[in-house]
Amino acid sequence: MTATIAFQGVPGAYSDLACRAAAPSYEPLPCATFEDAFAAVQEGLAERALLPVENSTAGRVAGVHYVLPEAGLSIVGEHYQPVVHHLLAVPGARLETITQAMSLDQGLAQYRLWLREHNIQSVAYLQISWRIWHGLLRHPSECPLDHSNGHRHTNASLSPSSADSLPAL
Repeated sequence: MTATIAFQGVPGAYSDLACRAAAPSYEPLPCATFEDAFAAVQEGLAERALLPVENSTAGRVAGVHYVLPEAGLSIVGEHYQPVVHHLLAVPGARLETITQAMSLDQGLAQYRLWLREHNIQSVAYLQISWRIWHGLLRHPSECPLDHSNGHRHTNASLSPSSADSLPAL
């Protein structure tokens, strides 16, 4: 039976990539929240959890720090996960047409200077996976970004490099 390691996020997220790099013999278990990842270990659904506690650019990951003291679990290791974001948009979009980029707070904080230099507005969207976001890009009427100009080539997603293989992008 394969050992399991829980993480917060969806397949392809940075925490998933970190699990695959730090514990390649473990099967990653995606969890919706940090609390769910801790609970997976507490309830025996996973032997371990790999969760971010600090981001070298954006600082501490507060959500983990709020839950860890109450979880009854201990930190037993450390892994450094390189972060390389891609600015992803629908076919036909060009960098000079992008005016807004959506991502989680951590990703926007990591690339805030680059986005500002390119006059791209950061739009934080909490608790959304890049898979869901790319679904929204394909359906602009559901997109929370401003697309009042009638064309979706102004919206993009700041996403993990693993997302660039999605067929619609």
